[in-house]
Amino acid sequence: MESLIAKLHPTPAVGGTPVAEGLACISRYEPYDRQYYCGIIGEVNSEEDISLYVNLRCMHVGENKIAIYAGGGITANSDPEEEWLETILKSRTMADNINPR
Repeated sequence: MESLIAKLHPTPAVGGTPVAEGLACISRYEPYDRQYYCGIIGEVNSEEDISLYVNLRCMHVGENKIAIYAGGGITANSDPEEEWLETILKSRTMADNINPR
């Protein structure tokens, strides 16, 4: 299982491509620990019953703050402003559940 996850994670959508350069860029520009964001989550009940997912939206509830994690994928054809607006909408979905309007 570990070798399979190591081959698949991080996906280019999460870590960029080439992977080493993408991860170096993330480390340089993200001043925080992603914690569970973009990690692998799911259930392993047996060798035949495995459900794993990339955690693309999550939140961390701390003693005095809540951090919401969401992101967008930038490709050669992306419009960065549209990606940013989409990320805000993804975050708002979680924020609205914390403090409904």
